[in-house]
Amino acid sequence: MRDTIAQMAFSAYLFLMPVAITVFAICVLVLLPLAFVRRTSGGAAIALFIASYLFGATMWFASAAFTFSYFGWVGLILGLVFFGFGVFPMALWALFVGFGQAALAWMLIGMFIATIGTRLIGAAALARSGRS
Repeated sequence: MRDTIAQMAFSAYLFLMPVAITVFAICVLVLLPLAFVRRTSGGAAIALFIASYLFGATMWFASAAFTFSYFGWVGLILGLVFFGFGVFPMALWALFVGFGQAALAWMLIGMFIATIGTRLIGAAALARSGRS
C-alpha cells in the first residue's frame, strides 16, 4: 500500500511537471509583459492566477511523494493536518536531511517561489487593471 500511494503521487507529479514547465515559459515570455499593459493586465492576471494553482499542485504532489517516501503515514498525516501545506516543509526536511538530495529540495523551493510569485504578480496586475 505504501509503495502504491508514493507511486501515485510521483505519477501525478511526473504528469504535471512538463505542463508546469511549459506554462512557466508562457508566463515569463507572454503573460508577464502583458501584465504591465493596462488593457491586457486583467486577462494576464487571471491567467497568472490559474498558472499559480498549477505550480502549487505540482509542488504539492512532489512534496507529498517525498514526505510519504521518507516519513510514511505519520509524516503525511502531520503534513496534511497543517492545512495541507505542511507536506512542503516536511519534504524539504526529508530531502535536505534524510535523503541528502539538496538539488531536489531547491527545485521544490523554486516551485514555491513560482507559485507565490505568479499569485502576487497576478494580484498586482488585477489591481492595475481596475477590475478588483
